[in-house]
Amino acid sequence: MGTNLLSEIELLGDGAGIILGMDDHGEIASAQNGIRLYPNYPNPFRSYTNIKFALKEDAVIQLSILDQAGRTVAVLQEGLVEKGEHIIRYSSSGYSPGLYYFKLSSNGKSLSRKMMAAGN
Repeated sequence: MGTNLLSEIELLGDGAGIILGMDDHGEIASAQNGIRLYPNYPNPFRSYTNIKFALKEDAVIQLSILDQAGRTVAVLQEGLVEKGEHIIRYSSSGYSPGLYYFKLSSNGKSLSRKMMAAGN
C-alpha cells in the first residue's frame, strides 16, 4: 500500500495534464473502474475553478486538493455520493498561486489531475 505521495504516483498518458492512479492491485483507476475525473475549468484559474467527476454507481468518495508536496490542503467532498456527473466549485482564496492537484478517491482507486492557481 502506497503513501499517496506525488512522487509515488506513476505518470501515464500523453502529458496533457492527467495523472491516472493505480489501485491496490496495480490496475489503472479509470472509467472502467467506475469513476471518471475531468479537467478543471477554467484552468489556470484566479478565484475559483469547477471540478467535474462522474460515478457509474453510488459510492463513498473523497475529493481533495493537494499541494506540490502531496499534502492535502482541502477536502471538497467526502462521503456517499449518488451515481452520475457532479460539479464542485472550488474557491482558491487564501492559497498561494502555483501548481496544485485535485484527487478523487473511491473504493481503493484514485484519479488525480493538475491545476494551476494564478492568484487572486
